[in-house]
Amino acid sequence: MNFRAGLFLLLSSVAAFASAQYHLSNSQAEWWSNQGYAGTVGFGLIAPLLFDKEDGKTHALRVAEVSIGTAGLTYALKRAFPETRPDDSDRESFPSGTAALTFAVAHMNAHWRPKQALLWYGAATFCSLSRLQLQKHHEKDVLVGAALGVAVAELNLRSTHGWVLAPLVSENGTGLLLSSKF
Repeated sequence: MNFRAGLFLLLSSVAAFASAQYHLSNSQAEWWSNQGYAGTVGFGLIAPLLFDKEDGKTHALRVAEVSIGTAGLTYALKRAFPETRPDDSDRESFPSGTAALTFAVAHMNAHWRPKQALLWYGAATFCSLSRLQLQKHHEKDVLVGAALGVAVAELNLRSTHGWVLAPLVSENGTGLLLSSKF
């Protein structure tokens, strides 16, 4: 799946947010926020091993790279731009990590198996929608998270051999070193 198609599906998902007006029940939202999220990300990590034959190991590693990169970037943005959640539970609303990670995993898997794209983006949409319903995020948090996930995935797909991720430890703290060849 190319970047334009991914962006179209992302914007379609956003349109679904607006039209749905969060029509999930609270129990459905809780399920999508917890089990749905874990299932989407977890299955997204192993799906390449099941469906992509000889490329399965490489694809699975690249999904893992994107997941780690997306989680790291989301964490950094949450620290740089602390924003109170709608339910006032903490100051980690921006951006939505759930949206970022599910859309990153969806974009990677949809790229390699375009016939499954609607399922992947649909699951990411419901996981993200659940966070709005449960008042864990503002709309912009979810939109930025989803766009961030797609962008990180697309950067990985455009690199020749994926990324090299390594821990970075210094006197001032720890981090993650990312290296890529384009």
